[in-house]
Amino acid sequence: MNILTKQQATDKLLSVLPDDINTLSNIFHSNGLELFLVGGCVRDAFIGKQIKDFDVCTNAMPDSILTLLKANNVKCELRGEDFGVIVACMDEDIEIATFRTDIAGDTGNNKDTVVKLGATIEEDVERRDLTINALFFNLKTHEIIDLVGGIDDLINGVIR
Repeated sequence: MNILTKQQATDKLLSVLPDDINTLSNIFHSNGLELFLVGGCVRDAFIGKQIKDFDVCTNAMPDSILTLLKANNVKCELRGEDFGVIVACMDEDIEIATFRTDIAGDTGNNKDTVVKLGATIEEDVERRDLTINALFFNLKTHEIIDLVGGIDDLINGVIR
């Protein structure tokens, strides 16, 4: 498989970025908040696959996201209160997730895991299922962020 360079992947993302993502980016950044593409869309840019789904994450808490979107006349709904997910109902629904981390309960049972909102990007990346899905794209700086070796894993054909 031919893996694109960071610059090529960045160019691909920017060439297919929906206007609604740019709108959200402007809203968040003009209010001093962070907004990142995350997961499959960033991975798919590297492998040259058609990007169909754009998920974003932020350092903003759900209440702040709702307030911000409503103040900018963006229809939205809370779709995962326990998981910090707000959906911006635009031309397509865009899921906006608050950075979060998982806190395991004392029993070792996955059902005892609690989601803590308000984490950092460094904490959020650790809860992602695969390194190749833990790639972020900063919508302000257009920088691809790889904190767990996902790009190397793509290049080497490793799933971890």
